[in-house]
Amino acid sequence: MARFSLPVLLLACPRLTAAQPPAGTLTELQPVSYDRMADLQKAFSRLVARDLGPHRQDFEKFGVMTAFQRLISYNLGRLVPSRGLKYASTDAAGRPRLYSGRVFLPSHTKSGAPLKVPLLIYQHATETERKYTPYYDRGDEAVFGALGAELCGFAVAMPDGDGMGADPSAEPHAYCHGATSVPCLIDLIRALTQGASGRRVFDGVHYAWDGQVFIMGYSEGGYIAMAAVKELTTNPAWKGIPLAGAACMGGPAEFSATVRTLLKDPRKTYARPYIPAYLIATWQHLYPDVISMAQDLNPKLLEEHPAKGSPDPGSIYQWMDGAYNGDKITQLIQFRLTGNRNGKVAARAIARESWLRDNLDKAGSRLNQVLRQNDVVGDWAPKVPVLLAHDPQDALVPYSNSQDAFDSWKRRGGNPYPIVRLELGGRGSGHVGGAVLSLPLAFAWFKLGMPRSADSMSLDTLLAYAKDHTVGRIKEQLGNLAKRLPGGQKH
Repeated sequence: MARFSLPVLLLACPRLTAAQPPAGTLTELQPVSYDRMADLQKAFSRLVARDLGPHRQDFEKFGVMTAFQRLISYNLGRLVPSRGLKYASTDAAGRPRLYSGRVFLPSHTKSGAPLKVPLLIYQHATETERKYTPYYDRGDEAVFGALGAELCGFAVAMPDGDGMGADPSAEPHAYCHGATSVPCLIDLIRALTQGASGRRVFDGVHYAWDGQVFIMGYSEGGYIAMAAVKELTTNPAWKGIPLAGAACMGGPAEFSATVRTLLKDPRKTYARPYIPAYLIATWQHLYPDVISMAQDLNPKLLEEHPAKGSPDPGSIYQWMDGAYNGDKITQLIQFRLTGNRNGKVAARAIARESWLRDNLDKAGSRLNQVLRQNDVVGDWAPKVPVLLAHDPQDALVPYSNSQDAFDSWKRRGGNPYPIVRLELGGRGSGHVGGAVLSLPLAFAWFKLGMPRSADSMSLDTLLAYAKDHTVGRIKEQLGNLAKRLPGGQKH
């Protein structure tokens, strides 16, 4: 029986050796460190301040940002325990890989009995900066992982992802490629729930796993989460993993249609031009017979500019080497193509027009074939509750992705839950704003028993839960934190 049912790549697959532990093995578990919630908040707050854009007034008018800040403020003074980790897995070709991540844990206040907790795998959204991840610098979304642990009582494990964090491979992250990213996620579940003696998060002394697994993610994280749910649903090899529910939010589930729509109109500008460039840069390693940076990207992006005295030094090759984040790459692309760091660029302008006409614009092309292989909507329906949430006016990842998933599951008798529309006063929330709305709601939805009605999943419900269950706990003496778990150290 195949380990993974997703499409695999026709590459050489070296066998595991004695020096390479089996997939799903925890190879490193760091001592407990403590992160102050206020520090974790800063990274996401910078992201929100920069990217809310025209939706800022709506967020202020409807009190969402105030509510979100209140939610975090209940916990600002808290120190949340977490542990960095590494584990063995495989890539899409079955080759051994070593991945990394971090698990956030609820504060352990009981003595003499382990704290029983469910495991929640939280896949972060797209990140191009290789080490700006949970294992190293925590990343933009770490504050949500900490909230899920401290507020809702989950063990929240955040995988860095393939080609990210401490992955020693030279391979870049495979953007929205389920056959690569799903093993990375599933093997983290196995590593945490089947850890060897002496290297366990659920050691039976401080923490015990309650037997439940949840999965969630937003944007690319939502795509990977849905791909993982599909794999766990359709591949009998994973019947032993007790998936209880998932939240797949704001992701490009119909990946092929999303890419074609994105690259179709040469006149329509796109706020994240680094995304199509990232797709080409990472997929050339997966499908070298179809995609090549040297042959398919706009020639201007390939030009090598001087490292000194140039506002756009180097070329797209250096910009995509894992040292820059998406915003920096976007600015470099925009300057290279328009002469202005804030210049508007169409997504189609990223690639050579001749390549797009001969490949993307032809329905039966090999490029469209591999794009369709990476759709996660298709001949399947989940057997567990799945929360879909999306901004109906999302300009980066169209709402049709979640609607198509819902419709497909309904046709196949999957009884899908209603889509949560991430909008304010009849207007959209924006892609980043959608994360502000949906990520706390996903934790609330899991914690409240995954209700079918969106009415019971309001932000006010979560805030009330936060106040009832957290404010009283702030009275705990922070000075005792170091005694709760072995090896405690402040990060």
